Amino acid sequence: MQERRSKARLTAATLLLLAAMLRGPAGPGPAMAQPPPDSLKITVSPGLVNFALKPSGISQGSFPITVTTSWQIQRGGTEVRVYAYFAPPSVALANPLGGAIPSARVFGRVNSGAFQPFTGTSPLGPGGSLLIFGQQVRNNKQLTRSDSLDLQIDTTGLNLSPGAYSGSLRVQALAL
Repeated sequence: MQERRSKARLTAATLLLLAAMLRGPAGPGPAMAQPPPDSLKITVSPGLVNFALKPSGISQGSFPITVTTSWQIQRGGTEVRVYAYFAPPSVALANPLGGAIPSARVFGRVNSGAFQPFTGTSPLGPGGSLLIFGQQVRNNKQLTRSDSLDLQIDTTGLNLSPGAYSGSLRVQALAL
């Protein structure tokens, strides 16, 4: 009879130990590894593109722009988009005498595709935008890609005042 009681006590003690192991430690326990923070980085080069503007006609940019985008998205959005845009669209380029070239007269060609005007709407504002790319990130949580953007300006019918024109093309990446 004594032997049966010992086995019963041993079994009960084993069950209590298993229950304690399943519950985990009484304190805060070891820290769980956190996923790295989401990141989205964009690099644009060269930083300056020149045009020999014709009084009337199409002028090509001196160099294509390379847009390199890198992301690591673990918790955030499901799509990465990169937009190039002018703000405000009514004055993409201007000169000191008040002449202006609107964004609708500036064209971009992404990765040797067709030239398109900077007239699109984006989350960055109405008009003046061109989508460089949009890519789902479900299976591409970490990626780097490069895109080429050629620029041209059409001055046909603008009757621009002579002089140098300058403007800023903004390029921005969004995780949506």
